[in-house]
Amino acid sequence: MARIFFFVAALLLLSIFLEAKITYTPDRPDTERAVSPAAALSAYKRDLREGIQYFRGSRGLRNIGTYMGITNGCSEGISQMTQYFFQTQPGLNVVMLGTLKTAQMLGRVLGGAIQYRFEVPPRRRYGFTKLVYFLYDSIDTILLFLPYPVMLGLKFTTGGLGASSAIIRSTAYQNYLPRHMRARVSSINTLLFSLGMAVFN
Repeated sequence: MARIFFFVAALLLLSIFLEAKITYTPDRPDTERAVSPAAALSAYKRDLREGIQYFRGSRGLRNIGTYMGITNGCSEGISQMTQYFFQTQPGLNVVMLGTLKTAQMLGRVLGGAIQYRFEVPPRRRYGFTKLVYFLYDSIDTILLFLPYPVMLGLKFTTGGLGASSAIIRSTAYQNYLPRHMRARVSSINTLLFSLGMAVFN
């Protein structure tokens, strides 16, 4: 286990090193100037306030953000219960749980690749996304009552479908938002996701 942690730490250091090499060249060179920490904090607060106001002013964004916060929180809670189930039931163990999570991850990789290769027609995207959410919740409801091989197959399937719907949702979301609001509203969504996950955990 310690080797895995050291490997993850090395990858984190590598990502920090690579990101430190990223440079930004502004469109207008005269806009680049040193900013005091107080001014940076003030600008951050202003951006956050603008994001919250825009988010609150759009019912669609509010509904999606709230729904995703709750559903991600529920998913996190179900993950905890699944882990406990695999640790306490005879015939199951944490290696099998890891294999289950791997099956879902492989499904996500395949689903993402298929989504970029075969595009879901625009008029079918909303219905497809609703179907995926319905299947996700239904499968989570019955998952722990099923034989292990069926669990693997279903997790692989939901992983693939989930990746496809996430790509559709995030693309639609970003295209809907004005360019200057994308990062601001995205940060509000991330906050809602994290809050939901923390509460349900």
